[in-house]
Amino acid sequence: MDNTDDFRSKLGSRLVFGSTIVLTGLGLVIMVGAAWSAIASNKPETFMSAAQLLLSALLPLFGTWVGTILAFYYTKESYQAASQGYRCVYWNPASFAIR
Repeated sequence: MDNTDDFRSKLGSRLVFGSTIVLTGLGLVIMVGAAWSAIASNKPETFMSAAQLLLSALLPLFGTWVGTILAFYYTKESYQAASQGYRCVYWNPASFAIR
C-alpha cells in the first residue's frame, strides 16, 4: 500500500464518519426543535410530519455521500482495468478476434 492508497483510505473513513456525525447532529437538532414546537402548539401531528420530512431528506443525502466515497475508492481500480484491457486489445488484436 503506497502513500496515496493510505491517504484515500483515511480520507474515505473520515468522510463517512464525519458526515454521519454531522447528519446525526443536524437530525437531532431538527427533531428537538420540532418536538418543542409540537409541545408549544399542542399539535403532535406537527412532530410526526417533521420527523417524516427529516427522514426523507437525510437518508438520500447520506446515500449520496456513501455512493460518492465508493466511487472515489473504485475509480482507480476501474480505470486501471479498462486501461489494461485496451492495451491488450491494441497491442495484440489477434487474440481478441471474433472466431
